[in-house]
Amino acid sequence: MENNLIPGASYRTISSELTSNPFTNAIDLQRSRTWRPSGRFTITDSNKKLYINDGSAVTVDVTTGEYTTPAALAAQIQTDLNAASSNWSVSYSTSTYKFTISRSSGTAILVLSNRTSAIWDDIGFTSQTDSLTSPHAAQSQRNHTSESVLIDLGVPTEVNFIGLIGPIDEVFSIGTSATVTISANNIDIWTSPPFSETLTVTERGVLHFLGFDTARYYRYLLLDIVDKTNPAGPEGLNIGYLYIGGATEVTSSNVARGFTKGLTDDSKRIVSESGAQYFDTRTPFEGFKNAQIQNISAADRLELEAIFREFSVHTPLFVALDPGQQISGPEELTIYANFDGQPAIAHLFLDYYAVSFSMSEAR
Repeated sequence: MENNLIPGASYRTISSELTSNPFTNAIDLQRSRTWRPSGRFTITDSNKKLYINDGSAVTVDVTTGEYTTPAALAAQIQTDLNAASSNWSVSYSTSTYKFTISRSSGTAILVLSNRTSAIWDDIGFTSQTDSLTSPHAAQSQRNHTSESVLIDLGVPTEVNFIGLIGPIDEVFSIGTSATVTISANNIDIWTSPPFSETLTVTERGVLHFLGFDTARYYRYLLLDIVDKTNPAGPEGLNIGYLYIGGATEVTSSNVARGFTKGLTDDSKRIVSESGAQYFDTRTPFEGFKNAQIQNISAADRLELEAIFREFSVHTPLFVALDPGQQISGPEELTIYANFDGQPAIAHLFLDYYAVSFSMSEAR
């Protein structure tokens, strides 16, 4: 997978980002710098209502729009509450990741039983029993409505692989209970796109093939991440590299049996004169050794040679061994890696070849 379409997209729309961890880090080939969202909340006509009783029933319309931090949404809710009533304050905790609504004087009832176009669930008030006593703390953590990446490729373009990983020294930050989807369309409308697929989240990341035999050609792509209760909060998503693009597949043969898959630890051990051990600890990394593709055609050989000329040993790319056969699931044998050296190409007979190579996880 050597053709990431995101950097060359006509435009990109990102839900939110920290100034210190902008989205551009996620498309930098070196995964040590990361994208961290700041917590985007989307308020529309379908989730803007807040129902209170301050001595009489009051319906508050929270101003619709995009809020790139929970604190910004809390401030707007407070403004809208006090425009319809008085003496209200709204806050968001950076330790519990929960909203709290308070009233300093007077009747202060949150009518949680009314869920019609309500904002309650979006700000963590999941109970449907009216809350009678101020301060009112949300029952559940909320980090965002969702985080998303929307790209315009200019023209319908082949897409069949999505790769989303974290830094090499971290377990993937998006929880397995999160929902990650990729949607595609040839117009920038997302109410009912012609293609939408839920992606599997593992501790290795999101490593998803959209198909091997049928390429997907679309102009607009929307990646959406819903991880509202990530224990690390709205800034908990830590994305080291994001790939959306095509996959070059060897069609004439598969990876042969006998390759080695392993974990390398370059940590150094030092033993003092007294026998005490000290360690220079380094992050372990995965790799494939002695992988061989046998009996490949000249066309496949030339394609592999072109990939190596472009990436050599210095530029990483996603590589999957036999994802169609799913030897141990596509995630198990898909890594973001560098070539360890130039692939060895051996001529077998006529115009058929064997290609041997080794790769190590990018770090």
